[in-house]
Amino acid sequence: MNKDDEKIVNAIEEDIEQMSGLVLDSIKAEVSSMKDDQLKYFEQGLQKETDTYLEKELSELRLYATTKASQDKLKAKHELLQLRQQMVNELFVKAEKKIQDFVKTDSYEAYLLEHLKDIHVSQSGYFVVKKEDVTLLKSLLQKCGVEEDINIETSYFAYGGFRYVDQENHIEYSCDLTEKLNEAKEWFHNYSGFVVSKGEQK
Repeated sequence: MNKDDEKIVNAIEEDIEQMSGLVLDSIKAEVSSMKDDQLKYFEQGLQKETDTYLEKELSELRLYATTKASQDKLKAKHELLQLRQQMVNELFVKAEKKIQDFVKTDSYEAYLLEHLKDIHVSQSGYFVVKKEDVTLLKSLLQKCGVEEDINIETSYFAYGGFRYVDQENHIEYSCDLTEKLNEAKEWFHNYSGFVVSKGEQK
């Protein structure tokens, strides 16, 4: 090989080496870029999964908090309603006791007398009382000036009072203490404004 040929070969080898270096650099750059893109893709995917997971966790926590608050509120309301009912029951138990005590006093006699004065008693009518009040009613009718022998029937009365019925004159009059108590209960529930709240009673 002469010197000119040797120079040409050397020049070709240098050119090939230089080209191979460029190709290698290009490949390395491409690989690096692909790695960066792939890594970025994975990072984005991981971030998205993380965000989705966190959002789900937060959503579940919010739902739990809302449900827990609703349950606590419902429980508190239920307890307050139970307390209200208990207090109302105790109130009417005391009222019933007072009525039972009332019928044993002279005030009961005066109460019946006042109601008897509201009635125009006739021979066609009759009274209904509890058995224990028959004698008392007769004496009260005499005080009202009723001399006729009025028919008196007996029936069950939880507390006391009387009923007067005159079908001929279309008259019905009730002075039943049970009815009066029930009317008071109904009024109380409808108009008393009784409300129970924590730390406060109205």
